[in-house]
Amino acid sequence: LRGEINSAAYVTMLMETYTAIKVANPDVMVITAAPAPTSAQASFPDQIVNDDVYYQGMANAGAAEYADCIGVSHVEGVVPPNITSGDPRDDMATSYLPTMLERAYEPFRDSGLPLCLTTFGYASTEGVSDFVPQGFGWAADTTSTQQAAWTAEAITFLAEQPDYPVEMALIWRINPYPVPVNEVEPFDIAAYFSIIRPDGSCAACDALAALRQ
Repeated sequence: LRGEINSAAYVTMLMETYTAIKVANPDVMVITAAPAPTSAQASFPDQIVNDDVYYQGMANAGAAEYADCIGVSHVEGVVPPNITSGDPRDDMATSYLPTMLERAYEPFRDSGLPLCLTTFGYASTEGVSDFVPQGFGWAADTTSTQQAAWTAEAITFLAEQPDYPVEMALIWRINPYPVPVNEVEPFDIAAYFSIIRPDGSCAACDALAALRQ
């Protein structure tokens, strides 16, 4: 709600949740929520808080004491995962995987907590639908081949980059999502992110499998 986005209040909820979970099973990993990547705070004051600002507020409120991993979201990429420039839409830090890791990690660097990408993937409209919901036109130029390559390249990058410890990355999304026959809303954009494409192929699956060899 307007004016009620409060990272300190979130940490209070996190503390209560963490305590209850650890009492029930101390081996369960508790991951913080992953703020939606955005740099629109200046344009929408009291309605939006930038993710880096929210992370800092979480850190200031002591979130590191009540978590085992810091959640990160990166689902806006339209360039390879290891670069930090060249996005045709803008040059925002939220557009690039390396800078998203930096935004999440720096407020918690002293804690030693790792990062967990709880929502990670690349969107491609290729072969899904001619209907592109407003706000997702940026996914139209990413091919399914690029989606597959960048997914595998990102996993390699996350495993090998030395700057930010990454505990895990959950790919969003794996299974295909039904597309309405009439191609009108409601339309779930998860269909664009699925690495199993509408025709049943999964180039990303093959690329990820190759990393295990």
